[in-house]
Amino acid sequence: MPSITLSVKKGSPLHKRIIDEVRRRVRLSERAMQSKRVLWRKADDEIIAYVPESTADYRRRQGRELSGKPAYTTIKIPYTYGVVMSYWTYFCSVFLSRSPIYQFDGAHGETQQQVLMIEALHDYQSRVGRHLANLFHWIYDATRYGVGVVSCYWQQDVRHVTEIQLITDSLTGLVSREQVTRELPGYRGNELTNIQPRDFLPDPRLPISQFQRGEFCGYRAKLSWLQVKQREKYGYYRNSELINRNISPRFLENSDDDSQIEQPDDTFFNSGYNDYTQQERLHPEIVPIYECYIELIPSEWGIGNSDFPEKWVFTVTADWEVVLGAQPHGAYHAKYPFAVLELEPDAYALAGRGVPETLSGVQQTLDWLINSHMYNVRASLNNLLIVDPSRVVMKDLTHGGPGGIVRLRPGGANLPQSPVTQIQIGDITRNHVADFMTFLGIGERTTGVSDQMMGATTRTGRKTATEIRSSNVAGASRQKVHTEYFSATGWGDLGMQLIGNSQQYYDDDLVFKITGNLMQMAGTQSIRISPEDISGAYTFIPVDGSLPIDRFAQANLWKELLLGFERMPAVAMQYDIGRIFAWVAQLSGLRNIDQFRIQMAPNAQLQAQAQQGNVIPLNAAMGSSNPNYLQQPTGGVGPLLAGSAGFGAT
Repeated sequence: MPSITLSVKKGSPLHKRIIDEVRRRVRLSERAMQSKRVLWRKADDEIIAYVPESTADYRRRQGRELSGKPAYTTIKIPYTYGVVMSYWTYFCSVFLSRSPIYQFDGAHGETQQQVLMIEALHDYQSRVGRHLANLFHWIYDATRYGVGVVSCYWQQDVRHVTEIQLITDSLTGLVSREQVTRELPGYRGNELTNIQPRDFLPDPRLPISQFQRGEFCGYRAKLSWLQVKQREKYGYYRNSELINRNISPRFLENSDDDSQIEQPDDTFFNSGYNDYTQQERLHPEIVPIYECYIELIPSEWGIGNSDFPEKWVFTVTADWEVVLGAQPHGAYHAKYPFAVLELEPDAYALAGRGVPETLSGVQQTLDWLINSHMYNVRASLNNLLIVDPSRVVMKDLTHGGPGGIVRLRPGGANLPQSPVTQIQIGDITRNHVADFMTFLGIGERTTGVSDQMMGATTRTGRKTATEIRSSNVAGASRQKVHTEYFSATGWGDLGMQLIGNSQQYYDDDLVFKITGNLMQMAGTQSIRISPEDISGAYTFIPVDGSLPIDRFAQANLWKELLLGFERMPAVAMQYDIGRIFAWVAQLSGLRNIDQFRIQMAPNAQLQAQAQQGNVIPLNAAMGSSNPNYLQQPTGGVGPLLAGSAGFGAT
């Protein structure tokens, strides 16, 4: 957020107005999202296959761990986890295997050269800004919770590097030690931050898929004191000295966040070695804040003269005591700086469902089928006896060890009936295994995730590669639609915000590496980009939704077409066979095919290279030394590096 903040004095009418307005909107969103937060917490427990330990399980575990007594426990089948990971693997393979990840096209006649520049710039930002990990988490949240949220903003890093150096005084010659601090420019570009859906605060009067149309949108976060001071240094925050040094690092509304996932600890560890207490600290270690983007009329709030709605961002501490930031959003794209992915395309629900919520009934049934079957098997393995205690020594039967001797009491053998009779217990749950497979089929039909997509082929005889590929394509058809929906919503919004921020804040003139298919069209591997070069209107190119593994079939088809060109010279003359070959190689997974391309050079350049000894005329022994006709081992024409004479040169 490059726009700096206003100075809002604590206790002023504007300070009170901002606190009240932000708190009212935060409370509205938290109340509406309360039920979804509970479901998202349950989704966390489903993913980690967590079963609340009962009293009986606790006693059995204590006996097993402390005394070595064999015992059983209730288990949870990680079926939901497997489906979630299959979804996630498919989506990541489709979106994150593109090169570059962000691909654009001109909207109003922008040249291909401009498209190449905008893609090269954002490919650099995705690599240096470490977007890839955030995108992986974004897709995973959408699969696990049904909603994935990522924040996009422009980052301008300044690194402070301090050294202690020996400085010699030019007049006296004395050497002293001085501490020298330098400010070095760091990364400048778009940066992404994942937001836990439980921390996201959209306007609940609209579905979350339409949050950009809402009157406000925000999130809650926990900042370290260093982050607060850094943002204050840049001018984004003020009033940090007014923050209560004893402010609790936890939000008051954390009753729904008690999932079994181990969260990072936000409490400062007091080892006893520090020489001050909590009351003597000058500042808190963790500052919980609410950051709320509100579309408002500045003249009504007393923060400007405009009577037209604008987006402003307010940062308030979680104890509702201090306004840290109050600035206009200022982004040219005029959007809330968030992008949301939804797994379930419901245009009317407050928020869609994730895979754990959809499979809740199937998961519970699978757990019951297996646990009840195991319980019955254990019961049948244990001996249940009918005993006449007047005829046997009961201590011999209850000693608990395997084998042994059971002594009869005097006269106990005179009766015809046996003094000990074993009860036969049948396995009445033997059909649970078949029922288990039936419910697996129900889950497969519910989600569209087949055994092949999970990486497990069904044992129904041998199958050809074509049959397996066809089964994968059929099973992936529903996931293909999901990816196209992702591309039209969250990915499209994110791409437009990336471009808008770059066009507004990028002010360098640097050289970037070209990636992807446009490298062949550019004829080079790098390009210089200035702010004027990326002006214009662009659109995000959506993905086709197909798995990269399907491209092997496409490569085979292109291979047949290349072979057919030999029989159709008239058709072959209309196409660039070299680029088609490179395209087929990329479909097959060979991304470095361009390093083997022969670089044709002008005559003057070849002569200069030959004079310097960088190229060798292979046909020099035949009496020709013209560098324009340097023969390659394959019969081609072009320069050959001196070190490659082992290819057959003499």
